[in-house]
Amino acid sequence: MSIPATSRIGPVGARLAGAIGLLAALSLVLQGVALFKGAPVDAPPVVPLMRFFALFSMLAGVTVAIVGIAAALRPDGTGFASHPALRGAAALYSAVIMVAYGMVLQVPWVASGAQLWADLGLNFLVPIVYLSWWLWCVPHGGLRILHLIAWIVPPVALLLFFAPAEFRVPALVIAIGMLVVLVDRTLAEAPGPAR
Repeated sequence: MSIPATSRIGPVGARLAGAIGLLAALSLVLQGVALFKGAPVDAPPVVPLMRFFALFSMLAGVTVAIVGIAAALRPDGTGFASHPALRGAAALYSAVIMVAYGMVLQVPWVASGAQLWADLGLNFLVPIVYLSWWLWCVPHGGLRILHLIAWIVPPVALLLFFAPAEFRVPALVIAIGMLVVLVDRTLAEAPGPAR
């Protein structure tokens, strides 16, 4: 069975992906530590655990970690985690986090210690390096507008379970998701060296 060209990356892309995946995993661990450390003493352990999984940045961080580590281990593009749709989902969620984080930073923000590093890692550094990797190291042309349906299911499920009053996030996911597909298609058609 041949491997689709839209799944292969080179050795440099694989090394970068591994570093990005590890950075995302480290940021997730720091976020978990910060949430458990900042939880009230009398709160049951399930409360910080639910807060951890309720954050959209967790969805983005976990997706980036899976895609990055998979790309480092299988640069030939085999396996589910190397599928262009999953890589596109990680790009979408990362972009949504950056936009949302940028909006949040318009108001006073106070964090320190592990929480500061987790916030900067998950909401700023990981999205920037992942999106840069996705733009420059990943072959493009494998995304379709129908992928948006699969991409929107996890954030909507999170919202329905944890924050049913937030209706702006699905609209943001759809808008940025359409942009991700457009960028993918445009880069696939652009002349340039083979990746």
